[in-house]
Amino acid sequence: MKEVSALVKKIQQGDRQACETLVSQYFGSCYAISLSIVKQVEDAEDVAQESLVKAIEKIEQLRNINRFESWLFQIVRNRSLNRYKKLKKRHHREVSIWRSSPAKKKENIYLRDSLLKALATLDEKQRTVVLLHELEGWSHEQIAKQLEISKVMSRQILFVSRKKLQDELGE
Repeated sequence: MKEVSALVKKIQQGDRQACETLVSQYFGSCYAISLSIVKQVEDAEDVAQESLVKAIEKIEQLRNINRFESWLFQIVRNRSLNRYKKLKKRHHREVSIWRSSPAKKKENIYLRDSLLKALATLDEKQRTVVLLHELEGWSHEQIAKQLEISKVMSRQILFVSRKKLQDELGE
């Protein structure tokens, strides 16, 4: 992972390549955070993209470049919460982690739906820890720093969440 503060400086100086590097480096994490809140793939993708664009547009306003990650993830959380509120008002539609295609087998659809229902039983913090750890490969140290909890708490949340998912999913 490229040094974030160096990338931010380059972006502030107008370097497009640094911008692309930063976006590709953070899209997955932004997506995981957003998905944990909005619970819908397409909306989480949109929010992640919109948040990164917004952050790049406003990067000149970032006073402490060492706080970029926290600043970015706060943008993602805020935009995700706003999107979730709008979605909740409009309608409830089924969450899909994988894009549906006509070729998907019924068994895969059943497994996907089961996983999504199980994830829905977790609270927001539990989903965030699970998705960041399992999908994005974040360490407990990274999760703890981002969520402002201890590494031990991150491990505990993951342990409890996995147990809850196992109970929901069975074998």
